[in-house]
Amino acid sequence: MKSTNFSDTKKIPAKLADELKKRNLSNYKIININPAKGRYNLLAVVEDRTPLFIKYNDPTGAGWNTFSKEKEIYHFMEGEKFIPKALHNEEILATVYIKGSCTLREWLLDNDDPQMFSCLIRNIVRQYQLFLRKLNDYSGKELRTLHADKELNVFLGKLLTSGPYGSKIHKMEKIRNKCFHYFLRKKYASRIKLSENTCVIHGDFHLNNILVAEGKTYVIDLENIIRGNAAIELAYWYVQVWVLVCNNKNLLPILEEEVKSIFDMELFDEKEFRMTVRLYQLAILLNRRFHRHEKRAGSKTIISKWLELNSPAAFY
Repeated sequence: MKSTNFSDTKKIPAKLADELKKRNLSNYKIININPAKGRYNLLAVVEDRTPLFIKYNDPTGAGWNTFSKEKEIYHFMEGEKFIPKALHNEEILATVYIKGSCTLREWLLDNDDPQMFSCLIRNIVRQYQLFLRKLNDYSGKELRTLHADKELNVFLGKLLTSGPYGSKIHKMEKIRNKCFHYFLRKKYASRIKLSENTCVIHGDFHLNNILVAEGKTYVIDLENIIRGNAAIELAYWYVQVWVLVCNNKNLLPILEEEVKSIFDMELFDEKEFRMTVRLYQLAILLNRRFHRHEKRAGSKTIISKWLELNSPAAFY
């Protein structure tokens, strides 16, 4: 890592610079700054050469509440192996940077070995089960109840308007996707009858918030943890994996089989999961950003899958 000395601290708040200096973290680089949230993400190295991922939020910034919640959750989950270990958790949150790790999206784009895929999906499902069980012993101040129907539309909107990390959205595409969001909400989402069975969930369980390293997986970005519907969240993750393997006849049955094991949890309703998956599949197939960027499905594939999935019976 290229050293950055403290003459460059004009890019970060004085308080953050003091915290880094106090912990002998003068060897660091800025990964990104979010001015709207007041959020700063850095990569630093301690004296024993251990790389650390550092989060800091200005107390006056819009992201302070979620940052405080994430620090509280790291305290609560201290010692758990499905999240990165935190070395500092006071004014800054410094977690051990997982060497050789990549996001689940990156892993899926580079690997198509059925055995490795099976082990990975099984591991993620098992970790998610442990994660939920642990989360549901948590009673932090920042949690609130989110109505299931509202949460469904939040995830639906993300699948239509977001996209792979680094891809950009054009103005006309944004308008197009908002129109599809309205159409799917009115025509299909309203048909899905969801229970009020809620629990504490991750809140943003997507492919870039799961790290893969040497066959192990880690969940990151815990700032959005909230009370909601677990079946809706799992469907959100499932469909993002599905769209990357939907043309692979070897991997698709494995994905389906490995996910079945999670329905023995009382927190999950399989019928709600299946109905929600159908809706999310339509949404993600209509979002061109995924197909243009990932180069996984051509227009003919999207149209054929749309016709295959566009059945009213799937939403009852």
